[in-house]
Amino acid sequence: MLLVPVSLLVTWLAIPKEQELRYPMQVGVGDRTLIDPFPSLQFGSIKPGGCATKYIRFSNLFLTPVRLSVSKGGEMGNWICIDEPVGWVIPMLSKKIAVSVFVPEDACVGQYRGEILVKARRY
Repeated sequence: MLLVPVSLLVTWLAIPKEQELRYPMQVGVGDRTLIDPFPSLQFGSIKPGGCATKYIRFSNLFLTPVRLSVSKGGEMGNWICIDEPVGWVIPMLSKKIAVSVFVPEDACVGQYRGEILVKARRY
């Protein structure tokens, strides 16, 4: 018979089965490309017709699998490409999700905002 400490069981039950993580994004469109080197989804400046990629790493610290679904939105939502919008992360491992921004050739100079929404559901 497996005995689970009560404190561990209470902690496990207190964690929501589903969580949403929001990552705000920003890109400037200009006459040159300057990529923000920091680990965020702030892309800096990209020329029209250019692209850049950054990554989100999701670690599953639960004892059960977690299903991820990733969506995009905001005024630059159509410019965003997610390499694998749905997938599983097995316990004690992590998954690296590529988020790319492709600025259209006809984009006007300015600042654009978007958002990545990651939903994580444990089973």
